Amino acid sequence: MAEIGEINSNGAKLEWLYDGRIAAFCLENTSPTAIDTWYEASREVIQNWPETKPYLILERFTNLGLTPYNRQRAEELATLIPDHMDGRVAVVISRGVLGYGIRMFGANRLKALIPNITFEFFFEEAKALEWLEEAL
Repeated sequence: MAEIGEINSNGAKLEWLYDGRIAAFCLENTSPTAIDTWYEASREVIQNWPETKPYLILERFTNLGLTPYNRQRAEELATLIPDHMDGRVAVVISRGVLGYGIRMFGANRLKALIPNITFEFFFEEAKALEWLEEAL
């Protein structure tokens, strides 16, 4: 994989876990700047992911809700994932209406756009990581 560094700017973070085998994103807000930073980092990760490794992503979206803009960018990102790529995306969400909104969008729209990637939603990051570890 091309060397993609960690980012921590504009309300978005990317860090690498398990010796670079899991990309972990964190959005701290839903401002257009944060969403665009997340989108660009995610696009770079997708484009440089090695074909021989399962695509493993941790998305930390706690205390966030859906906006028309972040929905649009997530759908655009989904179209970049090649059909031959397989893997898992674990999404950590908050309990309550904000988290359930993200879950509904992911379970319905994103799963339809990316059937080759398995999405699961968690309230606890430790359980999300356990699930991703199973695919290492």
